[in-house]
Amino acid sequence: MLLEKKEQLLRLQDELNTELCNEYKHGICKRTGKKINFELCIQAEVGELIESTNYKHWKDGKDDIENVHIEIVDLLHFVLSSELVNPCSGECVITTKELDELLALLIFDRRINTRLTVIKLLCDMYKLDTNMLLRIYYGKYALNKLRKNYGYADGEYIKMWGGVEDNTYIATVIEIHKDIGNIYNALEEIYKDVIS
Repeated sequence: MLLEKKEQLLRLQDELNTELCNEYKHGICKRTGKKINFELCIQAEVGELIESTNYKHWKDGKDDIENVHIEIVDLLHFVLSSELVNPCSGECVITTKELDELLALLIFDRRINTRLTVIKLLCDMYKLDTNMLLRIYYGKYALNKLRKNYGYADGEYIKMWGGVEDNTYIATVIEIHKDIGNIYNALEEIYKDVIS
């Protein structure tokens, strides 16, 4: 199902990227003068996903499943962004289900079908069905727009809402709202209530 939604997701991601940084396909953010490197962003998100898992064999603990789901969606954002800037197609055959090998594929195999297949396998591994992945993606999409509209780039946006990171509100909002516009409006209402 994720591969079938590829074109729709690419259109949405292009719309968001254009709104956040109109010239993103040129590789430099005009506002900051910084190079845009979606591949490095993917690597950073892989690190954040790993940190959300119980990978430390020397410590007791458990996976932070809710955050793993957010990190998978963040990976999806950057995988789509990378594809928009530097398309890389081709068929894929994935023969592993080991977390470290799947994450390496995300970093080193730039083919969009491979990356989307890896994301689907990560979803399966962490019990995130495709419909919920897409709903979280829409929630994160709306949150990124909200961040932009309230001054995230300028440091004016408040990421901690009443002592809780803004990402955590996505789960509550997407249970009620399915449409990106309604998700945005609900997040904006919560944001205004919390920061006032």
